[in-house]
Amino acid sequence: MSEAQTAIQTQVRRSFLWKVSFIAGLGGILYGFDMGIIAAALIFVRESFSLSTRMEEIVVSVVLVGAMAGALAGGSIADRIGRRTTLLWGGAIFLAGSLLAPASPASP
Repeated sequence: MSEAQTAIQTQVRRSFLWKVSFIAGLGGILYGFDMGIIAAALIFVRESFSLSTRMEEIVVSVVLVGAMAGALAGGSIADRIGRRTTLLWGGAIFLAGSLLAPASPASP
C-alpha cells in the first residue's frame, strides 16, 4: 500500500471520528437542555397538580422515556411517509394540541 493511500485512509478515519464525536457531543448538550427545560417546567407542574416528590420523579422519567419513544417512532414514520409529511403532521398535531389546551388564568 502506498503512502498516499494510507494518508487518505487516515484522513477518512479522522473525518469520520470528528463527525461521530460531534454528533455524540450534540446529543449530550441536547440531553442537558431537555433536563433544564423539564426542571423549569416542573415548578409549574408541581403547583398545578400538587405532586409529591415521588410523583415528580415519575413525571420526569415519563417525559424522557416519551421523548425517546417519540424519536424512535418518528424515525420509522419518516421512513414510511417521508420527512416533509412527517414534519407537517407533527406541526398539525402540535397546533391542534395548543388550541385544545386550556388557557391559563390571567395574572392580576
